[in-house]
Amino acid sequence: MKNPKVKFSLKLTTYYFILGVLLLIFFHSTILGSISEIGNLLELRVIGLLAFLILTAIIFYFLVYLSIKRSDQYEEVSSPLSKSLEQSSFIITITDDKGVLRFVNPRFTRISGYKSNDVIGKNLSEFAEMKSEDFFRILEDLRSGKERSSELCFKKMNGLKFWELASFVSVFNPESKTNDFVKISLDITDMKSNAIELSKAKEKAEVMNNVKTQFLANMSQEIRTPMSGIIGMTELMFLTSLSKEQKEYLEIINFSSSTLLAIINDILDFSRIETGKLKLENIEFNIRDLVYKTCQILDFDARKKKLALKLNIQDKIKYNIVGDPLRINQIIINLLKNSIKYTEKGTVELNLTETKKEDEKVKLLFEVRDTGVGLPKETIDNLYENISSADYSPDIEYKGTGLGLAIVKHLVRMMSGELIAKSSEGSGSVVSFEIPFEKAKPLEKTAKIAKEKRAGIKKEGVVNILVAEDNVVNQRLVKELLIRKNYNVVIVENGLKIFDAMEEGKFDIVLMDVQMPVMDGLEATSIIREIEKGTGKHTPIIGITAYSVKADREKCVDAGMDDYLSKPFVKEEFYKLIEKYLKK
Repeated sequence: MKNPKVKFSLKLTTYYFILGVLLLIFFHSTILGSISEIGNLLELRVIGLLAFLILTAIIFYFLVYLSIKRSDQYEEVSSPLSKSLEQSSFIITITDDKGVLRFVNPRFTRISGYKSNDVIGKNLSEFAEMKSEDFFRILEDLRSGKERSSELCFKKMNGLKFWELASFVSVFNPESKTNDFVKISLDITDMKSNAIELSKAKEKAEVMNNVKTQFLANMSQEIRTPMSGIIGMTELMFLTSLSKEQKEYLEIINFSSSTLLAIINDILDFSRIETGKLKLENIEFNIRDLVYKTCQILDFDARKKKLALKLNIQDKIKYNIVGDPLRINQIIINLLKNSIKYTEKGTVELNLTETKKEDEKVKLLFEVRDTGVGLPKETIDNLYENISSADYSPDIEYKGTGLGLAIVKHLVRMMSGELIAKSSEGSGSVVSFEIPFEKAKPLEKTAKIAKEKRAGIKKEGVVNILVAEDNVVNQRLVKELLIRKNYNVVIVENGLKIFDAMEEGKFDIVLMDVQMPVMDGLEATSIIREIEKGTGKHTPIIGITAYSVKADREKCVDAGMDDYLSKPFVKEEFYKLIEKYLKK
């Protein structure tokens, strides 16, 4: 490409030369011609010609000087602009209104691998990884005066792709009398690659999370089924003749089973703890009984280490409260176990005191003290912060599994409390938390209300209940519970045999286990509902499932079940649900 100054000067020189010739002809034929007529003097003709040539030379020189001056000014402007285009970190291309490339800067050639001569004169769409109609839609927007910004993908000379964050503007070209389109882009290839990798990692994490959820659901189902038998049979044993010692042992078995069930639920709900979706129960319970039974369970562990486990309950705490007994029990068990683990001699004690009472609300302070090894302040500060460091121990002797004290802190905060830990090496530890509760209604009123509710249930004639359950222990448990209410019971071990039983007799309620061989409870329920269509009949079906994940419960309802009961269940809950549908 020629120097703009030279090109400009040559143009002007040509113009001025033509102008000089024309002036010479004019003056020669007109002015000097007149002089020759007057005097017909050769000298005047020569002098006039010389004078004209001198004047023309002066004017021409002056005009050339001006043209060079203008050319210098043009270079003063164009030179920095040209350097800016060459050194810019942005990718800059200029196309005509049809997308044909007229200019690319060095940044484009460095990234794409093409030379400017390879692309100039070609349509930009040839290098874009996009549909041609999408590219021409951009051109249409630019022709209509709109500005466009978008992420675009282009092909390098080696076949690889690179991404741009591009902005298009329309600029009028005075030479072509049309608009040129300027594209200014930022190379975002690395950013895009990172985003793609992040998206893949997210998808992988979601898959892993689904696998974890399914694993927890399956694990829960496997554990809950035998747990249902343990808890159910324990409750049935309570209905038999027992000595005082036997009853005490059964209470410990029953309470330990409930505690284990609570731990299983915590593991299953761990994802909800992480996302803040864990919900607390609000039911009535006796706090004195709860802490007493908790200490009974852990007394064996304490005596095994020759420790004294003490329980101190303030005398005026003789009322029931409303809250989540399983979560409170979980907190206390974790704290007491932690103290027993870190204490080699001396005592571990649990103190329960009332710190504030206002109308029907109270604040209770739970305090766990021990004479153990204690922990340094920096360890105490981090002890409850996360799952991985929660079960810190200074020696391999103290290592254990546990649920993690971080969960304890989380649960206490959910109950509007704050966990406070004080300890120093060699002087034991004190961990306390204060939680507000509502006082429950007096026991006699609660019992009266329950009695009135039970009186409202009327049973006429014989009640026939079909039980579909493959587990022998749970078959025995459910049958014993129903017989004690004088219900007639028929048991089948899979979903397919339900239809044979329903052909032979009419049932008031079907208790349907969800997981069964041959045909599961969900499929059997769907078929029953199809058979009942148009008949006006509707047999209440209650699903009994070892799964407790919300999504699995929703499957029961979607299949056509009227309600569901999670294993393991207590007899009061079981009877309440049966009576609910008998009443209907």
